Amino acid sequence: MSKRLHRTIAVLAAGTALTGALTLGVGPSFAAGQPNVSCGTLTSADTTAAAGLNQVLTGKLRNGAMTAYRFSCARAIVDAVRARGLSDQLAVIAVTTAITESVLENNPNQIDFDSVGLFQQRASWGSTSDRLSPAISTNLFLNRLLNLYPNNSWQSKQVGVVCQSVQVSAYPDRYQGEVADAQRIVNAVGAASTTPPNPLSLPAGTLVKSAAGPDVKVMIAGAGIPVAAADVGADHYDLSRIVLVDDTAFRSLPGVPPAGTVVLDQSGGGASRYVVVDGAALPVSGTDWTADGYNTRPALGVPTSWLQNARQGSLSSGLVVSAQSGTDPSRYVMVDGAALPISGAEWTTNGYDSRPLMGVPTDWLHAAAARTPGSGTVVKNISGTDPSVYVMLNGAALPISGAEWTADGYDTRPLMGVPGTWLQSAAAKSPTNGTVVMNQSGTDPSRYVMVAGAALPISGTEWTAAGYNTRPLMGAPGTWLQNAAATSPANGTVVKNISGTDPSIYVIAGGAAVPLTGTDFTTLGYDQQPLLSVPGTWEQNAVAKPAPAQGTLLLSPNDPTVWLVTATGQKKALTPGDFGPGKYNLTDAVKVPTTYTTKLPTTT
Repeated sequence: MSKRLHRTIAVLAAGTALTGALTLGVGPSFAAGQPNVSCGTLTSADTTAAAGLNQVLTGKLRNGAMTAYRFSCARAIVDAVRARGLSDQLAVIAVTTAITESVLENNPNQIDFDSVGLFQQRASWGSTSDRLSPAISTNLFLNRLLNLYPNNSWQSKQVGVVCQSVQVSAYPDRYQGEVADAQRIVNAVGAASTTPPNPLSLPAGTLVKSAAGPDVKVMIAGAGIPVAAADVGADHYDLSRIVLVDDTAFRSLPGVPPAGTVVLDQSGGGASRYVVVDGAALPVSGTDWTADGYNTRPALGVPTSWLQNARQGSLSSGLVVSAQSGTDPSRYVMVDGAALPISGAEWTTNGYDSRPLMGVPTDWLHAAAARTPGSGTVVKNISGTDPSVYVMLNGAALPISGAEWTADGYDTRPLMGVPGTWLQSAAAKSPTNGTVVMNQSGTDPSRYVMVAGAALPISGTEWTAAGYNTRPLMGAPGTWLQNAAATSPANGTVVKNISGTDPSIYVIAGGAAVPLTGTDFTTLGYDQQPLLSVPGTWEQNAVAKPAPAQGTLLLSPNDPTVWLVTATGQKKALTPGDFGPGKYNLTDAVKVPTTYTTKLPTTT
């Protein structure tokens, strides 16, 4: 706006270059002295029309100032108005404004603050490239005008008043004097074009449809987002403002905004903001809004139904991401909804550096990095140097034998490449406590529950009586399951009967369940650990064991002696010389009541 009031216009802020891995530009920037931007191909008719107008114009363009170029810019404005099926009187208003603001020159130089283009629109109106597009800048002007004057109420206003309402100029009286010339120029453009506009020439928020069908879309960052019937009322879409557009262009519009687009619910039902990445809408936390620079991008309203679906979307497996803030050098690869860390060596060795790196909200990334690929996902080391394959089960990567690969149907699932360092860590884990498993082959009816790395058998009675039948039943490779079933819960695990009818508490030591009194429970510090439920039948067997397994270390209160359980179930006192590198480790000793160690026979 020419020397307009230095004030904030209540529109979406223009996008600017972003920090972090994902960079989105706002179009070219222009220094002072750059030539005017073309408004389209000049024709001989433009020259003829300009010559004729120079005989009649009386305002700023009098005395031969009309040129073929200026006329081509006026023609572009008129064509944009007519393409929307709007009145030529609106074209007169738009041309009046452009004469006053720029004397019909598509000026890229930021002479008046950051204003550019035919309408001298400031950065708050849109990107530089949009404001230098005759079609888009005209539609930005028209959208503002129609919002200010609903139901064609502009028709009862003086043209200069309407121009001023849209432009908010410091010199409101300058528009009216150009109205007569604007009318002459619009008349000289000739009959209205019957060619519908390309939807890409329309600004964000414009409703569009093709004459060939009933579907309505809203333009968002170059994409056409479908507007559902339920969205019309809730999102306050005015169907009387639909712009008929070219059918081929309408049908070819992408249905997803480009990566990095910031969106919100058009209904205004919440303050939440999201960023579009790989077609999914990722939530932007309050901290990330400014720390990640999302507040510098325009936040565009999108249909509620589309946003609900996009919020449920997940990033494609194989997509490489980093924190948008740029303050964290860590890189991750998405696999089945989880962000897996990529080590420095793997970044180049495994070719991750050759993939696009997408910036994502920092808080969202932290949550994704805390997840693991879903149960049933089949993975292998992406390096290709290790032929081993694994299946994910509640956070753990379980090895699949060659026979099981085909016999259990794992070969029919997608095989995901994952960073080797992460895979090593996942393969060292066990499924989370309480996971109910069975042999994936389906040939064995036995059921087990995972407790501290061991698969404990569940009897038929306990399957329903203890409520195990209400939990998801996970298939696991049979070879792995055999090993897990032969394993005891880790030493020091505190357990009780899942039935709830037995208040007894035990600590696991070498496969044996050692009873704890209430005093033992607190004195030995076991009240600070999770108390895990186990099947009663398994617990009875563990309680009945006469001694812990060979090699178990025991330590009782008020006794500095560390005892080693021998193959015969006896205990042997260890000396300080038995501990150290390559020897026994005191941290492996299980704390048990003195009454328990006392009953074990002593050997030398």
